[in-house]
Amino acid sequence: MSKRFYLQWHITNQCGNRCRHCYQQGNYGGPEVTLERAALILEDFLSLCSRLKADSYLAITGGDPFRNSAFRSILTVASSSCFWVSILANPENVTEENLEWLEKLKIRFFQVSLDGLEKTHDSIRYPGSFKRTMEAIKRLSRTSIKPMVMSTVSSLNYREMPAVMREVYAAGAKRWSFARWTPVGIGDCGIKPDEYMCFLREISKIHKKFEAEGHDPVDKDPLTILINANECSDSSQMVAGGCGIGSSVLTLLPDDTVMACRRHPGSVLGKWTTENNFLYHFALNPKMDEFRQFEKIEGCGKCKFLKYCRGCRAAAYSATGNHFGRDPQCPLC
Repeated sequence: MSKRFYLQWHITNQCGNRCRHCYQQGNYGGPEVTLERAALILEDFLSLCSRLKADSYLAITGGDPFRNSAFRSILTVASSSCFWVSILANPENVTEENLEWLEKLKIRFFQVSLDGLEKTHDSIRYPGSFKRTMEAIKRLSRTSIKPMVMSTVSSLNYREMPAVMREVYAAGAKRWSFARWTPVGIGDCGIKPDEYMCFLREISKIHKKFEAEGHDPVDKDPLTILINANECSDSSQMVAGGCGIGSSVLTLLPDDTVMACRRHPGSVLGKWTTENNFLYHFALNPKMDEFRQFEKIEGCGKCKFLKYCRGCRAAAYSATGNHFGRDPQCPLC
């Protein structure tokens, strides 16, 4: 299996939705990525992937990326140069006109969000959002663009996730995944460790049926390895999965801020420039080097799952204010 490097690229803060758990915290203005700037960024991202001998996986998002006036031009350039391009955007953009254009660019994936069944999801997003999202999944499923669905999980909605999973696959989704809600201030997603382990076991058990039908495993949350311990077969000491900070991912915001993880407010590495480029921030930035000192993680240093897990550093930071704090949902910490 080839190595992959992911860049989550936010090209605008503009968005027509006002979701309750949005990381932007009301910041819907500010600079936008221009085509001229995008060309430099893409060139540098591809250079990094070449140096790492990794395939270039690019996720373009916002805000709502369609709100950037240069989005079509940026996406055209990106789709012709990157190995894999996906769009993370609002379901309102899944129109026949946009789908025709995206298919011509051979975009692989379009990700939308679903955060519960209708009443719960609409209370987080806006009335009518659930139906609009389900219709977007169905429309995408009739094209060559694979619909992906991401759910943000918290005490508010985690009990609904098995039903959400079934609904989105019935609508034609090719992949469903989830991540824990991580508040910007001190706090966590509100689920107790034992409850979360029961949740992961239930999701894993139900999802086996869909994996047998060809869907990818649900393994975004690092703690999933705790219920799939039989997958720990790598005898080397190298990182073999788990939290992606320091190993396989970067985030770039519209103002050129580089983060190790978008969900981790303490992971800002600095600004991207042609001098302090992606290679610098990933390989040479002292803060990133510190993030790789996994032995400092509370409760993880001597854990047998260290190289497979390390907990969610974003969740740990939200709960403790410390990057090396304990994952609040881990039952082993």
